[in-house]
Amino acid sequence: MNAANHGDRDVEDRRELRESLHDIRNHLNAILGLVSMILLQSRDESVVRYRPMVEEQSEQLRHLMANMEMPAKPGSTTPRPTTPPVDAPRFVPALVDLYAPYAAEYGMRLKFRVEPGMQRLAVDGRALHRLLSNLLVNAIKHSEASLVVLRAAPLDPARPLAGARFTVVDDGVGIEAPVRQVIGRVLSGEQAIAGEYDRSGLGIVARLARQLGASVEIDSLLDDGTTVTVAVPSLRIEPLQRAA
Repeated sequence: MNAANHGDRDVEDRRELRESLHDIRNHLNAILGLVSMILLQSRDESVVRYRPMVEEQSEQLRHLMANMEMPAKPGSTTPRPTTPPVDAPRFVPALVDLYAPYAAEYGMRLKFRVEPGMQRLAVDGRALHRLLSNLLVNAIKHSEASLVVLRAAPLDPARPLAGARFTVVDDGVGIEAPVRQVIGRVLSGEQAIAGEYDRSGLGIVARLARQLGASVEIDSLLDDGTTVTVAVPSLRIEPLQRAA
């Protein structure tokens, strides 16, 4: 097959992919619309409280689908769309509320702690949301913990404009040293994701960390829980506005 035929095949493959993604997006929007309608009509407070979370996740899914449908071309200089600053004192509790029901299915509690001095982060909020979501889900599914805590603190208390440190801590079974070392290399980008860890979301975490310019470290002892720390720098941080 010559180069021209290869080019035609690539064009056809991209067209089929766009059409498939378009159909998937239509079905997804229909399902999300039905779920939203059910939540809107429900008068059960325990159900209604999840509506903002469903809306947030719907927006995340639509954003992912849009990125898949219109992938960036190699060498493209098109700027990424800007996102508003991440308000950590709101962002962290909302993330915990989102996954608390899922954690409850595994018999564990999900809590948060936001340290004083947190600022609004000028980072890609969607990338940060996906990164922390993957870490939380990984802890919920694999740690066998009774408690998982998401913490947020200034990266350096003496330099409040430097960024933020997010930590996912569990009191679960921990990780053996050889496995922990492999995971550490994956999260730091030193090693590609191995086949046995493909479903853990660690490859996604490593890629998103690079996108955010963040570092990821893991600390764990067998039968003594696991701590994953994400240090996220910020190009610009704005102090939180105090309520009048």
